[in-house]
Amino acid sequence: MSCQICGAKGDLFAYVTGQPACSICTINYVGSQQTPERIAKVRQELNLKPGEYLQQDRYQEARRILGREQ
Repeated sequence: MSCQICGAKGDLFAYVTGQPACSICTINYVGSQQTPERIAKVRQELNLKPGEYLQQDRYQEARRILGREQ
């Protein structure tokens, strides 16, 4: 399953939990309420049209979240 926000595939968090958002999008945008309504609201707030996904540097975001920016 791919992230419904950024389209990332193979995210361990999403795979293990069965959630519709990857770990990066969960932390940055969705939070603990991974309901279809919350996902739809996040997509709307990010102005993502159907079939569009958030473009982000997942590795840079992970570094930022972990406080290891260079």
